[in-house]
Amino acid sequence: MNISSLEAGRTLCELSGWTISCLNLQKILYFAHMIHLGKTDGAPLVSDHFEAWMYGPVAPKLYRRVKIYGTEAVGDVFWEKSVPEGSLAYEILDETMTAMKDLSGGQLISLTHWDHGAWSKVYQGGQGGIAIPNALILEEYRARQRQKNASP
Repeated sequence: MNISSLEAGRTLCELSGWTISCLNLQKILYFAHMIHLGKTDGAPLVSDHFEAWMYGPVAPKLYRRVKIYGTEAVGDVFWEKSVPEGSLAYEILDETMTAMKDLSGGQLISLTHWDHGAWSKVYQGGQGGIAIPNALILEEYRARQRQKNASP
């Protein structure tokens, strides 16, 4: 099931109780997308693309919709439907939100700026708008899994 970043964004906002900031929304969506790629051998969660921006990966379509909230909690600016409960997409969004909801924006930025990650491979200092290929995001998922499995 391929969904838009706006449907995923609405669902993540609902799962957070409408307490998530724009920055955290972007980063958590990125990790959910990565996990979906990894669990489905490369099938994307969202149909939109991510770009490498200064503070990490951003889904531009979602950003344009929620940027008005700045650092405040994102309000209901969505007319898109939520992702259906029981779907794999919903399960991954829910699991990712549960695992990351208490991380600060700074912690999420740090995670997305991982030296072996997709963002680090494409970001060119100060230059935004560079697409992050799903193949690199999947590669990052696999590298994170190898690192996790190698840890004691």
